[in-house]
Parts: sequence; C-alpha cells; structure tokens
Amino acid sequence: MVDLAYPMKIAWDKSQVIRRFRCRAKVEAPLKRIFQKTLAHYGAADVSRLALDIFGGCYNYCPGVERLEAGNARCVGRLAVGGPGQCGEVGRKRMQRAVQRLNSGIGK
Repeated sequence: MVDLAYPMKIAWDKSQVIRRFRCRAKVEAPLKRIFQKTLAHYGAADVSRLALDIFGGCYNYCPGVERLEAGNARCVGRLAVGGPGQCGEVGRKRMQRAVQRLNSGIGK
C-alpha cells in the first residue's frame, strides 16, 4: 500500500480524494519516494497547479498462473506498472504492446 505524501484527486471524479493506493510490492517503496520527492521539490501549491495531484489509477492486474490468450507470459502485469495518470485504457494498451513484444521475441 502506497501512503501518498499529498492527497490526490480521482481523475474522473475530482470530488473524490485518495490518500493511499495498492500496487505491486516491488514498486511500493520507489513510488512512496517519488511522491515524497515531488512534494519536497514542488511544494503543495505547485503540485496542485501542475495537476500532479490527479490520480488515474495504478495498473495492477496479474493473471497468476493463467496463460494469456495472446502469449505464453504467465504474468505480464509487472510490465505495465502504471502510476499517476495511467488510467485503465493506457494500462491495457501498454499490456497489449508488452504481450506483442513477448510474442515476437523482442527483448529475448
């Protein structure tokens, strides 16, 4: 669970505010540092002015041991971590590109 350094507004309903969100354990500490350093560098006023306080989701789907239709990867969710501003559609497209790369042998 990432406890945010500043409250963030949900991109599709800015009246809702979050103070933390779930993510993969491997990226939890780096994400916390990113938000802390962002606040330290810009300050609360500029974080808001620059819209760095808008949260679009954190892509975290992992099919576990199921094989994806498009390929052999057991869990490509880790390839599309996402973060602030990465809403579901962006994460889905990144996932599709990652699966295509895996299937075509890129990155072997």
